[in-house]
Amino acid sequence: MSNIVTAIVIPIIILYFYYLSRREIKKKLESWLNVGTVSEDVQLEGTISTIFTELEQFYHGKYVWSCELKVKTSDSVVKVKMKKPYVDNFTSPSLEKGRPVICNGIWKDGVFLANKIELKARASTVEGEVF
Repeated sequence: MSNIVTAIVIPIIILYFYYLSRREIKKKLESWLNVGTVSEDVQLEGTISTIFTELEQFYHGKYVWSCELKVKTSDSVVKVKMKKPYVDNFTSPSLEKGRPVICNGIWKDGVFLANKIELKARASTVEGEVF
């Protein structure tokens, strides 16, 4: 009798934990794809004074591209942070020190969280890049 119970209960337990782990992976993948997405309520214009970029591990082989800029505006220097999921076809923007930018995002705890960074056109180029 106990062999029959074991033969039924063990596969049910395995299937249950398989279901739980698949559900967790799905949630993590969804949150990874949405990392760094913020509303674009505020627009900030200035020039880049420092650039720091890195790849951060998010979850089991999923990485996040993180960029921290110091942007000099007309009246102050602002810390701008931007995060995007690092996917196969990811291309990082050509950020250069001294380049004029327009950042769209929100303020949070004294840091500007950018959803989009637009590189303003220089005199030698026709139009700027949008990232």
